Amino acid sequence: MASANWRSDILIAFAERDVREKSQASIISEYSRLADRTAILASASAITSLPTDQPQSNSSADLQTLHATLATLRTDLATSQKDRTTLQTQLTTTTTSLLLLQKSSTANLRELDKVKTERYHLEQKLKSKEDDSKLNRKMIENLQDEIIALNIQLNIGEQAKMRLKSENEELISRWMALKKDEAEAMNNTSKYS
Repeated sequence: MASANWRSDILIAFAERDVREKSQASIISEYSRLADRTAILASASAITSLPTDQPQSNSSADLQTLHATLATLRTDLATSQKDRTTLQTQLTTTTTSLLLLQKSSTANLRELDKVKTERYHLEQKLKSKEDDSKLNRKMIENLQDEIIALNIQLNIGEQAKMRLKSENEELISRWMALKKDEAEAMNNTSKYS
């Protein structure tokens, strides 16, 4: 998450820098045009200040040569200015596209951060549910073990009850037989008395 924040901060800083520099573009353009004019004037003054060693008749030919050179230089300058204007337009278009892409990228990074955060929270919820499920399974296993233990105890109790019942019935039978024998003995002794 921290890595996305520094990226977005950098992209925002670049966008702000581009806006600042773009606000100065007209000044830079005017300065470039002024520098071009200064260079042309300097070259023209250098050409006109050439020493004239030849006689006056050659000066009109030199003047025509200078005019031709000046016309060529002006044509070259116009071509250069046209190319520079085209490049400046392309630069402005590219800068605008870059700003739009940076804004889009920043928005995408924010959306990515949001999705990553949501994913993290969902993973935490899933982990919590898995822990709850494990705990519930463990409790069910413990309850099943306790039910089995209680069933075993119940079976042992039933067996003990059955054993005691049969022993009780046997004791009652024996006691009844004993009492029967005693009653017969008493009856038999009372006949002879």
